Amino acid sequence: MPLHEPKTVSRRLLGVALAAALTALGTTALPAARAQADSALAGEGLSGVVPAVTSFTPQEADPFRLSASTRLVIPDPADEAALTDEASLLAAELENLSAAKGLELRSTPAVVVGQAAAAGDITLRLEEQVAGVSTAEGYRLEATSQGVTITATGDAGAFYGTRTLLQSITSSGGLQAGQVVDQPAMPVRSLHLDAARKYFTKDWIINQVREMSWVKLNQLQYHFSENEGFRLESKTHPEIMSSQYITQAELAEIIAEGAKYHVEIVPALDMPGHMAALLESHPELRVGSSASGRKILDYSKPEARQLAHELIDEYTALFPSNSWHLGGDEVFPIDGNSYYSSLHSKLARQYPQLHTYAKEHAAAGQSATVLDGYVHFLNETADYIQSKGKTQVRAWNDALSYTGTTEKLAADVDIAYWTGWHGAFPTVQKMVDEGHRLINFNDAYFYYVLTYPGWAYSTKPTAEKIYGWHPGVYPGHQSGITQTWEGQQPAWNLGASFAIWCDKPHVETEEQVAAGVKPLLRAMASRVWNPADTTSFSTWNTRQQAVGETPGNLPPLPRTTAQLDFRSAPESGTQVSRGQVLSRTVTLSSDATAEVNAQVTADLSGLGRNVTVTGAPQASYVDASGHVVPSQAGRNVALGRPVTASGQEGGTVWSKEKVVDGLSTADSRWSSDYSDQAWIAVELAEPTAVDHVDIVWEAACAPSFEIMTSTDGEHWTSGTGVLKQTCPPNKLSAEKRSYRLSSKEPVKYVKMQAHSRQAFGGDYYGVSLWELAVWDGPEQALSAPQPQLNEEGQITWDGPLPQGHGLRLTWEETISQDAAAGTSLEETVQASAGNSEPLSATSTHTVQASDAPEPPVTPSAEPTVGPSALPSAVPSAGPSAEPGGPVVPEGAKPAYVSAVEAKGNGKLLYGDWDGDGKDSWAVRVGSRVVFYADNRVDAPVYASISLGRSTDQVLVGDWDGDGYDTLALRRGTTVLTQKKLTSTSTERVVVEGITRTSPVKVVKGVEPGGRDVIVLG
Repeated sequence: MPLHEPKTVSRRLLGVALAAALTALGTTALPAARAQADSALAGEGLSGVVPAVTSFTPQEADPFRLSASTRLVIPDPADEAALTDEASLLAAELENLSAAKGLELRSTPAVVVGQAAAAGDITLRLEEQVAGVSTAEGYRLEATSQGVTITATGDAGAFYGTRTLLQSITSSGGLQAGQVVDQPAMPVRSLHLDAARKYFTKDWIINQVREMSWVKLNQLQYHFSENEGFRLESKTHPEIMSSQYITQAELAEIIAEGAKYHVEIVPALDMPGHMAALLESHPELRVGSSASGRKILDYSKPEARQLAHELIDEYTALFPSNSWHLGGDEVFPIDGNSYYSSLHSKLARQYPQLHTYAKEHAAAGQSATVLDGYVHFLNETADYIQSKGKTQVRAWNDALSYTGTTEKLAADVDIAYWTGWHGAFPTVQKMVDEGHRLINFNDAYFYYVLTYPGWAYSTKPTAEKIYGWHPGVYPGHQSGITQTWEGQQPAWNLGASFAIWCDKPHVETEEQVAAGVKPLLRAMASRVWNPADTTSFSTWNTRQQAVGETPGNLPPLPRTTAQLDFRSAPESGTQVSRGQVLSRTVTLSSDATAEVNAQVTADLSGLGRNVTVTGAPQASYVDASGHVVPSQAGRNVALGRPVTASGQEGGTVWSKEKVVDGLSTADSRWSSDYSDQAWIAVELAEPTAVDHVDIVWEAACAPSFEIMTSTDGEHWTSGTGVLKQTCPPNKLSAEKRSYRLSSKEPVKYVKMQAHSRQAFGGDYYGVSLWELAVWDGPEQALSAPQPQLNEEGQITWDGPLPQGHGLRLTWEETISQDAAAGTSLEETVQASAGNSEPLSATSTHTVQASDAPEPPVTPSAEPTVGPSALPSAVPSAGPSAEPGGPVVPEGAKPAYVSAVEAKGNGKLLYGDWDGDGKDSWAVRVGSRVVFYADNRVDAPVYASISLGRSTDQVLVGDWDGDGYDTLALRRGTTVLTQKKLTSTSTERVVVEGITRTSPVKVVKGVEPGGRDVIVLG
């Protein structure tokens, strides 16, 4: 590694004050947190973000907040492939973040493609050019109370826009209204990890990748070979591996996670030095047996170069990155007196075979030095690596371009410039003059070294020191040159990298390393992304704490398991008669440990006029036993009522009346006489159906007891049976416990009857309780939102599902008097709760034969469905006027088609849906389309689908010439054609000359293969 051998040598802050409160925020704390966040989000800048954005223009408007209905929208289907992964990751992170912060989002947001955004949605889009953005990692973010739009030229920019969004929600509870234009100042923003000396687990590395991405770092340089260890599985040379290593399968997981979070994993296989661990298995390939010689590969030997090539062959295939760090540092021992000619002669004496190699291969021939041969080996190795597709090769700077050498490292190898501690080391300017690009590994700022006190680099950098750095500050040179470039950085300066080195791996645990580097990495990330930011360190430090953990490292929400029960009376599978009433009951429950959002949809649209919903559907919550929870809270009917008891502890003030005073203070309790059979009873004002009884017990409780009831105060019945319990642990404890009675019959008296006492301090006293409460209903009301029945025949419910409760929906349907005998009535309910898997249940009935007359089978009057001149709110979808266009189907309309026609609440369509060469009916109500393959009154539904918006113009045609008609949607200047009749997947088509108001029509069979086309007209 590039570390010489040890020797004793602006804007107002938004939301950061909320960090502590938000960390512990729960759902019940939401209103207070929102009030604070409202204030935080009304400031003059987007400040709760690290790194700071490069530009923010605030608007005088309400901020954006998550809602239960928030979706991730990719409006253009052409962007689906590029942005679906970003949207899916953001959805999962929002769910984790919402759970951790107690925000309103209660489940994973849906990712939708090809739809317009609604209020509360987050939109991701790509454009060829984005104003103010000049890099692929830049983005524009626009926020209002109605939603957020992130626009970029590629997926990386969109991803970084989501980091800004997530951080603002984390630190401030939302996103201030305005526009962000943001991009990095430097392309390389890296962390170098010495995972060779110290074994870091796969999970630790993945967590570090996520943490890096949280602050927009984009490369992890993975250093897996060192003197002390070789820790990446090799299948070609398994003999070289240390006992603990990352397997190739684990590496694939790390790389995949890096791709997901836009962190490139760059391999770093150091050679020809720092190879002692590998050479333990190949001592014949060492350059010598001295302490330094045992670490160096003898590259003068063809078999040594072959070993290097075999490892390169194996590992280049594993890393998708086009970058590769070949090392090249600290190969030969150098001390403070090793200058120029004395160094060259010394190395020639120490390593004669390397000197011979140099004279045979370096351009200087017989005048070549060992260092000339070393550079030749680096060039040869770099060429080989580049031949494997790794075009961006890197090397350390310390042994290059010495005085007295002529061999130069190829200019297309980038320089990882880490130090100028020795006068013989090249300066930054020398490397630039030789044509190299540089990455700033400034050891004075970015070296986090696990080592002993007093050793080199034992004093670690601070976040404040790093925050005072900028990308043009390179390490000073021993010659006295200050290597600093101010202002906008030259093109050769690629960026910077932090480095974790593990000289003494046991000094810190994985966890300690992660905690130690966290603020340091964030400081470097801030300066390499936006070095022009003038925020003070103290303000920045508050911000970096407020942004918290990356949501990817937050504990994931447990997967909710939900149950759906759909029952009918009469039962599913039976016959029903015309005029009969069907009772429907849907129950949805879950095992969620907190309130979750739930959705239920019952789709009746395919039943046509065969069924009518009678009255309004109803919703209620049910408890774990299936009992409906009243929508109004009950009362404590024992409060202040007369009380009788078996007795009172002598000489005390703890009288029986205190159990019904509504207080649980220290002296407001009853303590009984010293009897195992102590009891206390309350007389209610009137006979009452008891929902439950609460007792607030003191430490001297009754380990065995029962709740009894009576209508007259003389004859008692057990309402619970004998109960066993453990008493509260000490005198200061007070525990409320609830008991449900076995009967709901009205009672006038309720009694606690003890059967044993609890020893306290070694003695038995009486039975003691603070409060006895009798409730005629639940202590808290649970009022469920009511379901909606829309014109399309769908019953929908969307709302909270309280923990420990289920949802019950009920409605009634009446079978139409003109329902055809034998008609199958199939109804499907779909539901989900929280992040549960989607659920579905179906109920089917058949209309039985009767003596009632059948509906007429003759065709109804034909509708007027010709195309209009201009698209209307519910546009025409009739046949084309062109020759060969569809004709009105022969035969009768299906019953549902006639019903829609009579009501005038939909549009009639016809086409060859099943490819049999004959047109048949379809009907569109809202966005729902029901297709029939047969033209008769009792025709069964052939297919159905919800497609587009109710205001879209609908066209019918065979767009691909396969003999099957499908639909097309026209919305403004956008025309989308279906791929399959029952698929929502669409393909955009170009209609030449189309404007938002120009009419369009279908021309039949004019294209090769008989395809229909949409044209103006």
